[in-house]
Amino acid sequence: MTREKELHGFELMEKNHKEAIATINMCLNDSSEPEMQAITSYLLETEANPYSFLPDGWGGSTSTYTGFQSLLRMIHHALYDDGDISFPIVNGEPRISFLNKHDEDYEEHVLNSTEKHFKEHHGNTYEVEQCKDVFDFVAKHSDYHRKDVRRFFILDAAIHGWEFAVEHHSRYANFDPDWEFDEEVVAEVEKKRELRKKMLGAMNGEK
Repeated sequence: MTREKELHGFELMEKNHKEAIATINMCLNDSSEPEMQAITSYLLETEANPYSFLPDGWGGSTSTYTGFQSLLRMIHHALYDDGDISFPIVNGEPRISFLNKHDEDYEEHVLNSTEKHFKEHHGNTYEVEQCKDVFDFVAKHSDYHRKDVRRFFILDAAIHGWEFAVEHHSRYANFDPDWEFDEEVVAEVEKKRELRKKMLGAMNGEK
């Protein structure tokens, strides 16, 4: 019986690379697991910052094939085996959590480190709701990110001007070129400009 050659270095990396791609493609194309199809497709397509909605320690996993493979395996195991996955909505932001929503102190554990700090030291409160399932998460998070892009567009327009805001945010698929001419958006920009002017004036001792 011939012993299989043990791989090292580049050969091992290449093997892992190919296996990771195969796993990702399987998750995308296996129609018998529509939840995995939906979440895999969304994670590949979304322009949202993964550190903001993935569990602690998993934010960087979407930047490499092998990291993404590990994330998908974790999601798959949680969805179809032990059930330790949920989709909390924290103050309006949908997230993925590798916790069962019935776990003790669940609402405390789904907060990120910054939120926990502000809750402990500044008394901030956080409302935690739930997405119904994977498909609900994808729909709600997609909508949240679209509104997030709009919110930051308005902020940049107020601080840096329209030209900068359009140039900077036009790289996002959720960017709407009509925002620059939308009466509601223009009004929000002007409101933030006035507020910023007053704040800067107060800092400089102006009355």
